[in-house]
Amino acid sequence: MMGASLSAVENRGVLFAQVYIDSILASLKDAHEFALLETFSEWFVKADRSSLVSYVSSFIGPVLDVQGFVRGELSGNVVHLFEDRTREKVLSLCYIVGSDESLDQTTKGKNYAVSLVMALKKTGLRWGILTNGHNWRLYYTREKAPFETFFQIDVGKVVENRNAPEVALFAHFFNVRSFLLDEKGNCQLEAFRLKSEEATREIEEHLQSKMEDILGKICMGFIKSEGKNVYTEGEKRTVFNNSIYLLYRLLFILYAEARGFLPVQNPKYYEKMSLLLDTLIRERRQKALEYEQYLAQIVELTKQVQNPISSTSYPKTLNTSAKRALYDNLGNDEQLALKLDEAIRNTKKDDWRGNRIKEREVRYVIRRYVTDAAEIQRIFELIRNQSEY
Repeated sequence: MMGASLSAVENRGVLFAQVYIDSILASLKDAHEFALLETFSEWFVKADRSSLVSYVSSFIGPVLDVQGFVRGELSGNVVHLFEDRTREKVLSLCYIVGSDESLDQTTKGKNYAVSLVMALKKTGLRWGILTNGHNWRLYYTREKAPFETFFQIDVGKVVENRNAPEVALFAHFFNVRSFLLDEKGNCQLEAFRLKSEEATREIEEHLQSKMEDILGKICMGFIKSEGKNVYTEGEKRTVFNNSIYLLYRLLFILYAEARGFLPVQNPKYYEKMSLLLDTLIRERRQKALEYEQYLAQIVELTKQVQNPISSTSYPKTLNTSAKRALYDNLGNDEQLALKLDEAIRNTKKDDWRGNRIKEREVRYVIRRYVTDAAEIQRIFELIRNQSEY
């Protein structure tokens, strides 16, 4: 969405289903965690980032403390998290890196996710925390892809957005209670996983139960658009087959959109696709298009939505979704889009979102190419919504 701040929550690899996260956020929408939010804000602004030791003592350590953990001393990059002050039982490990370090690095010696997961396995622990202070991630060693799968909350963005429900969500997942083991050796995080899987199954069962009804409505839509009263068996089969084809196309688009495969972060692109669809529907209603022609154009439009680069409206140089988003939102100026894209990539720092100084650098780059203040803000929001940056 443009004009609104991005969510601070990221769920890569679906450690917890999005429908489950959304349900928790909905239950926390009236959460009054303003005291915790104010505390985090103060610590975040005043944090001493001059060294890892000072960063832990001034910000990361206090966050862990207020979440109920008893922590050990920083050893390398690792802090052991204990159940209580006896320090007899280790619940988890927190792997900490500097505030300017990206958690997504994969270079030798800096693949922090691998370092954390391997340390957890060595100590027989299942759940661990990886953080640079801005981003806080949960990893689970029993995941099929434990290095790539995580649940993340961007505390810097939570603080910036003044988002009480999201700080409550942080307290929900990154609290000592979520790591405490029951008599069977399981913790609350594993219970959350089960609830997440159950929520997903419920959605799937609901969709399956409605599938026949949805398919029937699509068939009736095709029939009404034809205006015929009598159909041969062959024509009925054609309507049914085309309805199935269209339904699966729509399901694919929804699936791809939900997983970020489509440029939902580019409003101009969707305005263009919506206009094309509205035109097709209007022409069909006015009988300007034959049924077969209408269906063929719907299919072609679907292909364009699934694969924007296949559209002939984009120059070949615009070979990424971010470049195409800039092109669409900068008056279709190819050279301007390419220059701004290159400038952003050369300027942006790791984890720049939510960091006022780093965001200011990005804004400064935009000002070199865009002069109007409102337009600068709109393009900044557009760029902040692009995962490539």
